[in-house]
Amino acid sequence: MFRKFGHVVVPLRFPLLLLWIALALLLGATTPSISDVASSDQTSFLPTSSHSIAARTLEAEKFAASGSASSGILIFAREGGLTAADRGFAEAVHNWLHSPQGPAIVQDVVSVFSHPEQ
Repeated sequence: MFRKFGHVVVPLRFPLLLLWIALALLLGATTPSISDVASSDQTSFLPTSSHSIAARTLEAEKFAASGSASSGILIFAREGGLTAADRGFAEAVHNWLHSPQGPAIVQDVVSVFSHPEQ
């Protein structure tokens, strides 16, 4: 089987090579770019009613001035509202993130403790 295939392909190797090059050029010129058919925004696949979309919208509204390339969000919540101890813990986390003992990678912290208008 491979012998028959070889007898056909070997004499036609240069025309076949030119055919493959022409095909690659044709497909490269006629197919859309990946950015035209794909999305790097993972939230575009989510329904508009999802919690992730609501959180992203709220982040854009409240923290647009931070100007960070990437962000992490800590949310302190309790059904029925935060207790005084919960608020104290949240403020302790805020203070730790601002302290020299906090992670060096954290450049800025925006919270209700540093920005009461939030």
